[in-house]
Amino acid sequence: MSGDYNPIHLHPLAARPLGFPRALAHGMWTFARCAAEAVPPGASPVRLTAAFRAPVLLPATVTYTRRDAPDGTGSTLQLRGGPAAGHPEGRVHLYGTARYGTVTYGTARYGTVTYGTVTR
Repeated sequence: MSGDYNPIHLHPLAARPLGFPRALAHGMWTFARCAAEAVPPGASPVRLTAAFRAPVLLPATVTYTRRDAPDGTGSTLQLRGGPAAGHPEGRVHLYGTARYGTVTYGTARYGTVTYGTVTR
């Protein structure tokens, strides 16, 4: 879906040498899917951030949650797996934010994907 044909996203035999028991969902695709749910239709320009906490091994069932800020300036989002040992509420795979306002593009940080900067 993302156009990234990295074999770790396609077959478990390619993922195993890198320490993964199965193929992985593409991180940017999971982020894009969460962002599509986080941003309401007709929202003003948005700043999206995501921190990838754990890979999503395929096949998988994950849960998306969103909490909107009371003042309407944005929301936080999470993608979690099902309950597991050490993670009774489900392991966090992705944590992110969506902020609304005027956006200037061109900001990026290592370890966190950031598109744009919000100014109010």
